[in-house]
Amino acid sequence: MQDLFNTILDQSYCVLEIIPLSIASQIWIFFCIFYTQNYKEKKVANWINFDKNRSLVLTLEIL
Repeated sequence: MQDLFNTILDQSYCVLEIIPLSIASQIWIFFCIFYTQNYKEKKVANWINFDKNRSLVLTLEIL
C-alpha cells in the first residue's frame, strides 16, 4: 500500500486526474503535494511534520 502512495506522489501532477475529487479535495491534495515536494528540497514544510506516505494518507482520510 505504501508503494502505491509513493508511486502516486512521485507522479504528483497526475493525482488530480487519477482520483475524481471535489474542488476542496483537489486543493487539499495539491497543498499536500506542494509542501511534500518542497519539504524534500527546502524543508519548508517542517511545521506540517509529515513524510511522503503520511501526506497522502492524511489527504485520503480528510476526503
